[in-house]
Amino acid sequence: MSLVLHVALVIHLVLLRDAFSCESWEYSIKGECCPKCSEGRRVLTHCTTATNTVCVSCEPGWFTEHPNGLTMCLKCRECSPGNHMKVKERCHYTKNTKCTCQLGFFCFHQAEMDSCDVCMSHAISPPGFRVTRAGKNPLPKR
Repeated sequence: MSLVLHVALVIHLVLLRDAFSCESWEYSIKGECCPKCSEGRRVLTHCTTATNTVCVSCEPGWFTEHPNGLTMCLKCRECSPGNHMKVKERCHYTKNTKCTCQLGFFCFHQAEMDSCDVCMSHAISPPGFRVTRAGKNPLPKR
């Protein structure tokens, strides 16, 4: 009877250990809590009980803004001239590209602070009408 109780206790402890989440500086992979890579880096090799996480820098055109357990960096945003956008701030291995609108266009949609996703043309006054309020670019700060 003691062996059955011992096995039940071990199973309970294993399940209980898996129920705990990792620390904020760790990520979970296959039941292990591994140290996160710092911003601008990604996981090359996950940790094991014997080794630490191996991290590498993001390649140009890719980034991570926060400590992470990602195996791939995130692709930098492209500011499409065809959509009347231009680069406000270039992508860096620790931050995404920030886009703004070309002259004559305004930011219609902004999913991220200080970067525009959709540019629209300012209205042009037809003959016999005048501008009553100048357009704004970029959107006012939230």
